[in-house]
Amino acid sequence: IGVRGPALPRLGVALFLDLDCPHCREDFAVWRRLIAEENEAGAGIELRVYQFPRDGCDTSGRTLDAHGSCNAARALLCLTQGLSAPELALAYVDRLFALQDQAAPHFTSARLAEVARSLGVDADPGRPAADDPLFSCMQSPATTATLHRHLRLAQDVAGLVAPPGALLIPLTGGQPTGRAMQIHGRKPRATLAAWIYDALTSPDALSTKTP
Repeated sequence: IGVRGPALPRLGVALFLDLDCPHCREDFAVWRRLIAEENEAGAGIELRVYQFPRDGCDTSGRTLDAHGSCNAARALLCLTQGLSAPELALAYVDRLFALQDQAAPHFTSARLAEVARSLGVDADPGRPAADDPLFSCMQSPATTATLHRHLRLAQDVAGLVAPPGALLIPLTGGQPTGRAMQIHGRKPRATLAAWIYDALTSPDALSTKTP
């Protein structure tokens, strides 16, 4: 999932989330508002959302658990692939986060199917997964490989042991350049805004900051 403002991006924000994590939901809202405001002022920030479920994901993809956030991550990857308007992906994240407001377990197959149908995707947990557009995608090797890449990026590059977290990535000509800054856990909005300012004005200084 990647969205950016009209200007050529000069900064990338890679955000790592667990859809069953209340702190992640709050963190996503803060980042989303902050980046939107910065881009309205011409900052040029690209937001990318990655999945980092706290559950022990079955990266083989052979089975789906009863209600875990790994299933929600797989569903989001499937629902957002090939979107003609990438900004819609952020609304899809919100829609899945909203399942936290219902009684646990939050991410049953029935609820994921309901979300999919509300977004115009045919889904029915009562039929074989192989015959269902949503659930066949969730179990596909391609989706498993994408989820595995997200997990590796969160752990090996962002250095996270738990969500939420982020990377601030300086960009030149829209491409990564310089050293990214790791951010672990939630931070106050004012702190994030200050780091964004520093990243846009003095990207080389990011590597000296403490997340």
